[in-house]
Amino acid sequence: MAASASVEPRGPALLTPSPASSLTQLALSFLGVAAALLGMAWLVRWRRQQSSPTADGPAFQVVSSLALGGRDRLHLVQVAQQFFVVGHTPSQITFLTEVKPPPQEPSTSSQPPSWNEAQDSMNAFFKQVEQTRT
Repeated sequence: MAASASVEPRGPALLTPSPASSLTQLALSFLGVAAALLGMAWLVRWRRQQSSPTADGPAFQVVSSLALGGRDRLHLVQVAQQFFVVGHTPSQITFLTEVKPPPQEPSTSSQPPSWNEAQDSMNAFFKQVEQTRT
């Protein structure tokens, strides 16, 4: 019986990946994840635009605000063609009243009222509220 000094492996040889192929695989994986994230962000933004109540802008807007104290405010809010006055504190928002919009003069342009006109309208409303309380 002769002892054999060399033992030959009997299976497939294990291949070690080269550093270049590992780096390529890592870069492609990173690009795939980045593309998936960008695609999901675009989809969310597209869905928000499709489900917005109005296609031409927000459903409401704060026309004017008046600070009443440290953290208390009155807001004149426009929803479609209606105006509402709401009170805002750190703990709640309270509906106060509905305000009729001032009569509009017919104009050729469909521009919204300027900031000064909206501020003047709100100041006139607050003076009217003060007069009714006294």
